[in-house]
Amino acid sequence: MTTDIRFKPYFYFITALSLCVAGAALSFSLGQAAIPPGEIAGFLMLKSQADGRYHAILKMRVLRMAAAFITGAGLAFAGVVYQSSLKNYLADPFMLGISAGAALFSALAITMKFHSSLAISAFAFTGAILSVGAVMAISYARKFSSYNLILTGIALNSFFSSFLTVVMYLSKDMQNIFFWLMGSLDVRYADQIIYTYLFVVGAACYILKYSHILDLLRINEKTVFSIGVDQNYYKIKFLVIASLICALIVSQTGIIGFVGLIVPHAARIMVGDSHRILLPFSFVLGGTMLIYCDLISRTAADSINFPIGIITSLVGAPFFIFLLAGQRKAGARANG
Repeated sequence: MTTDIRFKPYFYFITALSLCVAGAALSFSLGQAAIPPGEIAGFLMLKSQADGRYHAILKMRVLRMAAAFITGAGLAFAGVVYQSSLKNYLADPFMLGISAGAALFSALAITMKFHSSLAISAFAFTGAILSVGAVMAISYARKFSSYNLILTGIALNSFFSSFLTVVMYLSKDMQNIFFWLMGSLDVRYADQIIYTYLFVVGAACYILKYSHILDLLRINEKTVFSIGVDQNYYKIKFLVIASLICALIVSQTGIIGFVGLIVPHAARIMVGDSHRILLPFSFVLGGTMLIYCDLISRTAADSINFPIGIITSLVGAPFFIFLLAGQRKAGARANG
């Protein structure tokens, strides 16, 4: 039985990787134009097609699938870091105002007629970073704690959201703003994906080196202090790196909710709380989840690509309610 428990995380890891590969294969093949497996194999092996009918479609699907994986992986990974650093399993990557700041600045960019995707992404990234910086500065000015950080994040979220409402009300480009807010995995440039992968994977590997510190942050604060760990230093460092991951992703995809909230919970149920396993597993599970959500968004209707944010909300909201109900029952059993 001990052996079964020891190998259980690896079983889930292999299963998640297998589902990821299967989802990628389906993403190449399925869509408004079905593509034969032979054409896909030829494309992946860099063989030129005789008529080139599928080359452009496959290129777009490869970029979209790659964007789906790194977006889901990055948000899920950051979600684990947020929840562990803040000691709050209901925390998500957008708690410090990243989404609201990015949304406001992207809306301003669209309103000012910056229709280039790179310009909008730059504005969104700036807004996300400014929002996180403001939350950190305000919290640090007071006694720095997870509690103050969360409350400050909620307050700034509301503040930026109010300004966003004003901008949308006055803007003549409300439809474009609304479309950005619902999230999109449409990617035009391969370089954009490559740079995102390099940064997200590099940042994830850096945090993974300190997985034992994240384990310690879940312990009582006095105990952590007694063994010589400066928890505020590590909290700030981890939260800043996780916020940079989220800011980069959100600036390119828009707001894609629930991934950073529900994937860490599902991962903990499957592989436990050890961050040495939890972090990489959440990375793979988050990417896999978003690949399948993107597949649903492209194939649910014949002539419509649903925004990815709608699909993740439809999947995530029921799971979140189920999670809260389960916690309430567990608490009732513990008290009874």
